[in-house]
Amino acid sequence: MVHSADVLLLDHGINENSALSLVIEKHLKPGPWNHKLKPFCAEQLDCVKFFILKYPKAPSHLLHEFGIRAPIRERLANLVILEYPWIHVFLPLHSFDFDVIKGADPCHHQPEMEEFRGITGR
Repeated sequence: MVHSADVLLLDHGINENSALSLVIEKHLKPGPWNHKLKPFCAEQLDCVKFFILKYPKAPSHLLHEFGIRAPIRERLANLVILEYPWIHVFLPLHSFDFDVIKGADPCHHQPEMEEFRGITGR
């Protein structure tokens, strides 16, 4: 859902190993059909904010900040997805009325070396 533009983008058959940035860039290419997206086309993609609901049916609106450069598969790991992932898109100047888990990356946990001490192979 692209906020302030009242646009819902659908893209079927996206490879889970592709980055969301590639998908978004395809939709932001100049053309007559994306006139509502012109403010998003003028903005640097890394400045646009992407969010995804942590629990779609939860009463609170808790969203993860959604990085767009890593593979989609990695970004959706450990999130509850019902039917299709809804990624909310905001321009930097827009305000939003929900709680954000900033920089949270639920799928990447780099264990410290201490976590492996005492583990031996056979």
